[in-house]
Parts: sequence; C-alpha cells; structure tokens
Amino acid sequence: MIRDSITGKKLSIFGGEKEFKESIIISRPTPPPFQDIEEPLKEVLGNKWLTNGGKFLKSYEEKLSGYIGSKCIATSNGTVALLILAKALGLKGEVIVPSFTFPATATSFNFLNIKTKFVDIDKETYCIDPNEVKRAINEDTSAIVPVNIYGNCCDIKKLENIAENNDLKLIFDSAHAFGAKYNGEMVGNFGDAEMFSTHATKILITGEGGIISSKNNELLDKIRIQQNFGYDDLKDKSQIQTVGINAKMSEFPAIIGLWSLDNFENHKNRRNEIAKIYLNRLSKIKGIGFQKTTPGCERVYQFFSILIDKDKFGVDRDQLAEVLMKENVLTRKYFYLPVHQQHPYKTVEHDKLKITDEISSNILCLPILSDMTNDQAERICALIKLIHEQAEEINNYFRKTS
Repeated sequence: MIRDSITGKKLSIFGGEKEFKESIIISRPTPPPFQDIEEPLKEVLGNKWLTNGGKFLKSYEEKLSGYIGSKCIATSNGTVALLILAKALGLKGEVIVPSFTFPATATSFNFLNIKTKFVDIDKETYCIDPNEVKRAINEDTSAIVPVNIYGNCCDIKKLENIAENNDLKLIFDSAHAFGAKYNGEMVGNFGDAEMFSTHATKILITGEGGIISSKNNELLDKIRIQQNFGYDDLKDKSQIQTVGINAKMSEFPAIIGLWSLDNFENHKNRRNEIAKIYLNRLSKIKGIGFQKTTPGCERVYQFFSILIDKDKFGVDRDQLAEVLMKENVLTRKYFYLPVHQQHPYKTVEHDKLKITDEISSNILCLPILSDMTNDQAERICALIKLIHEQAEEINNYFRKTS
C-alpha cells in the first residue's frame, strides 16, 4: 500500500516513537551467503595460494573484462588504481578535477606531486562542466579527470573531444558507475582508462578493491608491472623494471567479487526500483530537487540524492537530516565538504566554484540498499512529506534548542 502520509505520526523530536526500530543506514554491502563461497574458500585455503595471480583473481578479471568489454585489472583499492594510472600515463604538472567528489580523486594525484585544478560542475547533472574544463586548460595541464557522480555519466563525448583537441590524457573516475552505460556502451570503455571502486559500500563489492579498465594494452602492461612492485613476470624476476608498489588483489576479495558480479544485475535493478519510488513520491513535495541524468546515460544508483531548497521545503538540509536521524533514517551530506574546502586544499588557488558550493551545502543522500523493502522506502518518503508539512513547528524546535 502506498502511503501519502503517516497518519497520526508524532515526530520523534516532539516525543513520538521512532518510525524505524532499527536504523536504515545510507549504504551497506550485500555480501554472499557463506554457503555460496564455502567451496572456493576451502580450495584457496587447501592449496595455500592466497595471492599473486591465483585462480580466482584470474577468473574475476576475465569476467570483469567480459562484462565491460574492455580488459580489466583488479587492484587492492580504487585510490591506488588512480595513483598507478597517473604513474603509468606519465602525468605531471596539473590535472583538472571537480571539487564535488570524494577526496581520493584529488589526493591520488597530489600524492605524486601532481597539482589539481578544481573546476565547477553542471548544476543539473552534478558532473564536471565541460565548458569549465576548457577554460581551465593551460600549458601545465596533462590530464582531465572527470567523475561519474552517484552513478550518473559525465558528458563523455564532449570531454573526449576536449582531451583529443588539446592532446590531454583522459581518466574517468567511475568509482560509482560500474554497470552504467553511455550511448549504449558500458562505462569502462572511454578515455585512456577508467577506475572503479569495489569498496564495501558499492553495488559490486570485494570488501576493499578497485578496477582499472582500458582498451590500451600497452598501458595495461605498464599497470600490471607497477602494481607488482615493479616486477615484470615475463622478464627477469630478480630485477624490477620500474618503481612500483603493491596494489594487487588477493584471492579472498576476488572470490567475493565473482559472487557479487554474478548477482550484480539483480542488485542494480533492485536499486533502480527503490529510486523510482523516491522519484515518484518525493517529486510531489515542494523544495526537493533531483540530479538530472545526463542525456545518453543509462545510470546506476550507487547513491540517491535530493537537493533541498529551504525556502520552498521549509527546513534546511541539516535540519532534515537531523529529524530523519531521530527517526532512525541515516542519511549522508555527500559531498560535504567538497574537496576545495578540505584542510589540505584551502590554500589551493581556483576559480569560483559557485555551483559546487551551492549543491554541496544542500545535498542529502538517502538510504538506497539492495535489500531495502518498498515499504521502507515508502515510509521514508512519508516521513519527508511530514517534515515538510510540519516545517514551522520544526523550525521553532531548532530555535529553542540552539
């Protein structure tokens, strides 16, 4: 039954019972049942081949490559994937990135003493604005690093044209976008290379982990060497060929990854169903905006965000988050603070990031989980509607308690 409101509900901040007895969290992994991975685990423990290109890692990478359509390398995490990509591509000077992203997008390059040039985002898609990218290019620019935010694609075609016309490398941070498509082609087939995250909060999980995909075999050969301390297994194993690090994935996360990949489409589709409920119900409430899907993109819902207009909704983003938390609905102000407002970057020069600042100050991500029920999503929507309806009383509450 679809509920337009919670009849007779007294909000928890006014002394009512919490809507949910247990917390509905913003994100959590969907791990395999133990019986589904028991045999592979026994095999690994029995043969004692725990890492360094074991059977299950090879199978995982092959299945990833088959799913995406480009060759894939699994890494220990997404951050180190960006780091070794930058190294393998020989980046230097400055790279162009959005500030509306997770800090790792920038820190991966800064760790190699590559400067980051922050540019603003599109106000509707929340992805990097190609026009701002063009304006930011200078003689020190070596690469553009767009981010496919929340599972929504950037304007990939425009960005590829900009990179090609200016002889720049193009790396997509697709941490959120595994399983998305752009103009009918899987994300993972664009630019010089793409990075995905398979962290426990993602739809495709390995616990900790990342993926690099590319059509450039020469680049992938360099990456394979760099993630293995600099050793090339096809050459002299007593000599490193370059300065590398350990970014390999072991057998245990690969086993989880194989299961997760087999079940990925079901989990992706389930999140799409939850997103439809949110969009249908919340679009009827004044003061709530949504991220627009980029034309040509078939997105995934790694996160589901709403944008709060306080004047129309009645309470601000922070108040909404607090009231929902009191009802055991845990949300996330994501990305707040944006990277350029984080301590290490406050002195970095950049143009005004008006849209980034505005969206990050009003964005709120709602719980979207593969194992959420429709009823849970409906009740969250009903709570938000009730908060909108009782905005005046809620504002009075916060004035008294501040």
